[in-house]
Amino acid sequence: NEGILLYQECSECGRVQSFPRAVCVECGAGPSALAWRESGRAGTLSTYSLVYRGPSKAFKDDQPYLLALVELAEGFRLMVNLPDCEEADLSVGMAVSIDFEKRGPEGQSIPQGTIETRS
Repeated sequence: NEGILLYQECSECGRVQSFPRAVCVECGAGPSALAWRESGRAGTLSTYSLVYRGPSKAFKDDQPYLLALVELAEGFRLMVNLPDCEEADLSVGMAVSIDFEKRGPEGQSIPQGTIETRS
């Protein structure tokens, strides 16, 4: 909710992981070896899909929507929506920035992707 994208980095092996765990998935090092790092929120589009049927009624007003897998510069992947984007304008390898959008009645911030235009 603070607009910060965090990930963990292992001081033992250097592996990064994108959601918190108690141990490193690569070498098994414990919590004291896992440091929190702030992502620069920049990456590239790995793949995408146009979703016509969301997982619940909460997505009904957003259908169809673009769901993307983004490879962040730090070395982890993040699945995000690509609002205000047309499927015909997308190609794998495009630059994507991650921002946050308040959603739901409590105003929970969730990550969203924006295709970066290069000039």
